[in-house]
Amino acid sequence: MARLGEIPFGRYYGSVDSTPLFIVLAAAYYDQTGDLDFIESIWPNIALALNWIDHYGDQDGDLFVEYHRRSEIHRMESRRRKRRSAASWRQTHHA
Repeated sequence: MARLGEIPFGRYYGSVDSTPLFIVLAAAYYDQTGDLDFIESIWPNIALALNWIDHYGDQDGDLFVEYHRRSEIHRMESRRRKRRSAASWRQTHHA
């Protein structure tokens, strides 16, 4: 990803499942320790993680987090535009 300029730094150690894993580990920590004070202290981060999953991570609404590189997203958007354009052309010329 660094070589393609998709990230602004040389090495990338992230993963597509880091955000859901954070939520699962917070729940496991609470189950093991009962430390509600800690969970309350990180609750804003948990809420942001859940929001990210709902609005950005699950791109097709199937309840799974998807991952696409920027180049793949641009390619998919280009295909979508071409399909819409072709469908529009067919409707106007074959109606």
